[in-house]
Amino acid sequence: MGTIIDPAPGEHVAMLRKARGWTQTQLWDRASVSTSLLSKVEVGDRALTPEVAAALGRAFGLSMAEVLGRASVAADDEQVLAKLRSAMRDYDMLGPVPR
Repeated sequence: MGTIIDPAPGEHVAMLRKARGWTQTQLWDRASVSTSLLSKVEVGDRALTPEVAAALGRAFGLSMAEVLGRASVAADDEQVLAKLRSAMRDYDMLGPVPR
């Protein structure tokens, strides 16, 4: 199974902010998150909480999941995940319980 390293959530926030050309102060103004907290989140000194991620998401026009970033999946793991998703859908459907 492969390993792919994604940026930490705070680093991802910094990437999103910089991609828009915003300063921390501009993001603070849009998200009502203190620049001190924002700075600590971006460098990894503070965790990116769901509340802060939601506020940043509203400012960016993104979902909270998009702000948090998504873990990449190695190509050889994709088949396993597809089978798992299929089994979960089958299990959740009404009717006889599948084997």
